[in-house]
Amino acid sequence: MNALRFRSGIFFLIVMTLLGGALQASPRYEEMLEDELSGRGNVSREELIVPGRQLGPVSLQMDQSGVVERLGYPDKVFSGDREYSLERLPLEYHFLYAGAGLSVQFRKGAVTAVTTFSKNYAFSGGISVGSTMNEVILSFGPRFVLEETAAGRTTKTLRYPEQGLAFLVSGVQATVLEITIEPAATESFPDLVNRALPRLDLVRAGRQDLIRLFGEPLSYRWGRTTFSPDSLPDYYVMIYPEHMTVLLHRDRIVELGFHLPGFFYRGKIEVGTPLKDAFDFLGPPREVLEGRSKNFEPGILYVSIGGVEGDCYYELPEKGLRLFFKDFKVSAVYLYAAPGR
Repeated sequence: MNALRFRSGIFFLIVMTLLGGALQASPRYEEMLEDELSGRGNVSREELIVPGRQLGPVSLQMDQSGVVERLGYPDKVFSGDREYSLERLPLEYHFLYAGAGLSVQFRKGAVTAVTTFSKNYAFSGGISVGSTMNEVILSFGPRFVLEETAAGRTTKTLRYPEQGLAFLVSGVQATVLEITIEPAATESFPDLVNRALPRLDLVRAGRQDLIRLFGEPLSYRWGRTTFSPDSLPDYYVMIYPEHMTVLLHRDRIVELGFHLPGFFYRGKIEVGTPLKDAFDFLGPPREVLEGRSKNFEPGILYVSIGGVEGDCYYELPEKGLRLFFKDFKVSAVYLYAAPGR
């Protein structure tokens, strides 16, 4: 009990004091810049297909005027079986450029997908119209969805939602007839964590396990000091996107912290969950104390800590769970290795 009390009290206050500065100073979460498109293999920029981004001269960031400026006026404007003029367009429509081997899909004037039926365009690895489905899978991996089409049993769509790619394949060899780029159905960082967290053994896991599951952190910190991964102190905090933090001691996980909504404890509790809903799921605490300010003990719900209405704290050691509340709503969730695991 003394060890648990120390963990919940003095040790936590020291860590949170140091973390406070770390979180305030943590860098903004931004996507890593992609490599330059030019110079990849033997494919020129105007012929290159980039998953979820660009097909030849057309990118998903373009609008209708940008496409017309790049390719000129289309040979045909259509939606389904019906043709339209540029002066009167439906909500969703396509521009067909037969000579360029391209079809550009729009919604309210913005590009939403680009399809090619020409061998002139290729990925940096050489995949193009005319490649086989087996070659596509070898190049892009096994995480695809195979969809039926109205064209018959031998014609299917091989779709990679996470990469923003689709391949129309047909025939005995499942030859690629068309390639489409579309917005990638990327997974948010909280969704990634929620999916991967059950595979993280908090008793044995360390820094390399975190990197394997979640990637490199935004930074390594202790207080306001930032460290390189090659010169880490005994205690440090890995700062991840969306203010997820991991406290480590000599590269072993001590505790994970979640400070924004989206990260769920067993699919039920996240930042913002009302206190009542949290305890409807967890069950009642063994005791409720009001107005205390220190010496937190596990199993006791501390309400209005230090006289501040709505500030609460609760630890459930058998679940390896600590919860902080503000205005009677969860403000932080902490997970650690439950004793006896």
